[in-house]
Amino acid sequence: MKKYIYIIMLISVSCKAQYSLQNHDSAGDLPSGSYCADIFNDFNNYVGTWKAVQGNKELTFVLIKKTYVYYPFKDIYTDFLTGEYIYKEGNQTLIDTTPNFTSTDVRGNNINGNLFIKDNDYFPICDDCFPNERRIHLYFKDPTRTHVHAEIVLRHKVVNGVQLIKATLYETLSITEEGDNLPEHITVPVGEYTLIKQ
Repeated sequence: MKKYIYIIMLISVSCKAQYSLQNHDSAGDLPSGSYCADIFNDFNNYVGTWKAVQGNKELTFVLIKKTYVYYPFKDIYTDFLTGEYIYKEGNQTLIDTTPNFTSTDVRGNNINGNLFIKDNDYFPICDDCFPNERRIHLYFKDPTRTHVHAEIVLRHKVVNGVQLIKATLYETLSITEEGDNLPEHITVPVGEYTLIKQ
């Protein structure tokens, strides 16, 4: 009899510890405690330091992948791509968020997210994407202009053996009141950037 009780207890404990390993593509309504993982390791292509130089403008991203992060809004665990950035014009650094890497909250990083875009007709339209090619959609924050909301879409490519990211940065909302005299845009100019892995 003791043997049967032990087996029943073992089964009930193991059921509570189980989670559902899902890819982000199918991260709809998951049961509490599920793990929505980057099982195809798409985020790995973006990890590292990347730099774009366009005229006198220089934009650097430092991106990392964080795994098994608790997401309280849905009561699940998920993988995130997070990062920080530096933007310079001429020899002047206009913004450097890299000291913020000490943040323990992934949504506290100024680049963060875990969404994939597979539809080539979804903004920004990608005419040369392969069918079902995954691009990464992230939130992009300017800590000096929190009233302006921005997002960025990243596409990883290898051209002549060189790893690069095609990035489209765009603003989605600016919340100001008349007379605030706040800047209308984020510090980094919106547009397309080609960043090369360093």
